[in-house]
Amino acid sequence: MEPPITSKERLRLLRNELALTQKSLGKRLGLSWYQIKDMESGKVKISPTIAKLVKYETGYNYEWLLFGTGDKKSELIDRNSRVLSRVIEKTGAEVDDKEKDFLLEIINKLFSNDENRVEDKFSEMFKVMRK
Repeated sequence: MEPPITSKERLRLLRNELALTQKSLGKRLGLSWYQIKDMESGKVKISPTIAKLVKYETGYNYEWLLFGTGDKKSELIDRNSRVLSRVIEKTGAEVDDKEKDFLLEIINKLFSNDENRVEDKFSEMFKVMRK
């Protein structure tokens, strides 16, 4: 049986899954690239505050990052992705993957608690865009 991966390895894993450099992840988190490097190397321990910031910015659960428990990604992030897909389909908007990722990032930050609010607001936005 393989030993469980550590929080520093989970940080590197999520960064790679998001196709981010240490510099780009650091920028998203308001940190420097070397702070990310130090956390990934184990030189600096990942704090609960940083883990919660990672969750806010990426959707990866802080419990998973810190302890390896629970789901890797938030159910909320998956739900918001489904909502955005429904809105795009309903409105007939033409959105490429890069634009969809950008919109999903906005949804996750601004509308994290109310699925209906997300769908209504983005439906309105796409209707305006189509005019």
